[in-house]
Amino acid sequence: MDRIAPDDSAPRFIDGLIEVANRIEQENSKQMTYFPVIVMLSTTGLEGSGAPGRRVDRMAGQLLKYAARLHVIMVSVSAPSPSVILGAAQVQIGKRLADGTGGRYQGP
Repeated sequence: MDRIAPDDSAPRFIDGLIEVANRIEQENSKQMTYFPVIVMLSTTGLEGSGAPGRRVDRMAGQLLKYAARLHVIMVSVSAPSPSVILGAAQVQIGKRLADGTGGRYQGP
């Protein structure tokens, strides 16, 4: 991949993390077969995930249970108006999980 192009759809940062946490649990439930390292690249665009809080809590528990390390690179995008705060959900969750798993967070 030689470039990253903007996409018109909303980022699904939280849905992506939930999906990878479920996969890590599925693949390692009987025996730890690998040390999970996740690198997430996302934007601060309006989050398109429809994940309720309990799914996010479950995902965080799965990442901690299987000693996953999460690294997040968040790319800032401009807001449509000065009163709109973009990326609040993915920034908060990304920072919290990166810190909690021993990973790194880079971005706004």
